Amino acid sequence: MTDADLQHLQDTTAPICDEERQQAAAEIIRLRALINNPHTEEFLSAVQYEAAHQRYRFGEAENREKSAENWFWLVGKLTGKCLRAVIAGDKEKALHHTISSAAALANWFQAIKLDTTGAGIGRDHDLPSLETGETDAVDVRGTASVVVQGVRHGH
Repeated sequence: MTDADLQHLQDTTAPICDEERQQAAAEIIRLRALINNPHTEEFLSAVQYEAAHQRYRFGEAENREKSAENWFWLVGKLTGKCLRAVIAGDKEKALHHTISSAAALANWFQAIKLDTTGAGIGRDHDLPSLETGETDAVDVRGTASVVVQGVRHGH
């Protein structure tokens, strides 16, 4: 499908014949097939495809709303899946999870670039507040520890 074909399809006043509709549908199917399947042959191109797939599946807006803590746990979950696959001897799954982890990092990179705070809209409750230097964080064991002006505080 050429750029002229796409412009014609975008023109809301132009009539679209069945053949053009079928060409557009075929192009959409082809492009989705490129991004919606696991790629493990070439790492960098596979990461780009997987990052596009993740944005398609979960949406740009959701990526912008993830906090730094959410991104951290997502990458941890994906690398944990890779570790499990390696231990289990499932090489293909391990390669795929390596790529999906790298793609998540690529999407986190993009979210940081686009968000002036670098942390997304969600607040990271495990990090000190930039305004007060304090935190209301509680870790999974029920304690929190933070360094404020070089002094370690824990409770």
